[in-house]
Amino acid sequence: MKTKFPPVFKISDYRDLFINESKITHPNGLKKSKETLEMKSVRLEIIELLDSQMCSIQRLETLTVYYKQLYIINNIDYFLKIYNQIDIKSNKGTKYRTGSIQWPILNGNDITVRVSLGKTEIKTSEDILKTLDKDLDTVSSYLKEKKLLNFK
Repeated sequence: MKTKFPPVFKISDYRDLFINESKITHPNGLKKSKETLEMKSVRLEIIELLDSQMCSIQRLETLTVYYKQLYIINNIDYFLKIYNQIDIKSNKGTKYRTGSIQWPILNGNDITVRVSLGKTEIKTSEDILKTLDKDLDTVSSYLKEKKLLNFK
């Protein structure tokens, strides 16, 4: 069974949401009613708790992103998409490969990381396997060296 990661906890989104009660809207887009005193006290308590636990929550967010990055590197063959491209400036029609991967970063966002994998020179089925292994190693080492979250 495949595991799907839940979205990374974005503390800034929650804090922004509860700081300004006017940002809280009804799911159907209907005009919302006024905030009651009980709602206001709970909202203020949420803000206070978020502020007091900010360091712990940020550490949790960092650990979650770091784990997700390590998971992707460990299962790079599943997440990597390889594209063949033709060099339009070349008269010979040289083909190149580019690897693309969705990479998690802090604040719950993902960025697309593209890695150049070199020329395509595949002639036999053995070449395909060797090239794919080389591509996976190239992208994995690039991510570890350049994109992996610095974690201490």
